[in-house]
Amino acid sequence: MMVFEKAKELAKEITLSKEYKELVDSKYKLDEDKVAKKLMEDMIVLQKEYVKTLKENFDKDTMKSMENILKNKHQEVLENNVTHTYIKTRENFDKFMKKINNVISEGIKI
Repeated sequence: MMVFEKAKELAKEITLSKEYKELVDSKYKLDEDKVAKKLMEDMIVLQKEYVKTLKENFDKDTMKSMENILKNKHQEVLENNVTHTYIKTRENFDKFMKKINNVISEGIKI
């Protein structure tokens, strides 16, 4: 089908975009920086624990404690240049992909 060929062309064009290249570069730098990588891994673990805590309906004190821990880790992540750059380039790429998806959705209005 021609549509899949066009999808492959779109994918190739996306890989040539500034947003994609910046994301790949920042991901590489994140992977190479042990401190930054550990910060991101810790943040992900804390986010999962927080969601689990929400689902299990822990008491307000436990929730407040978890929120503070998560907030502090998030601040640490934002203060690290490598993790901060990765988060920003990820956000930019996600916005870019959303715009592409919107264009496609508008073109096939159902």
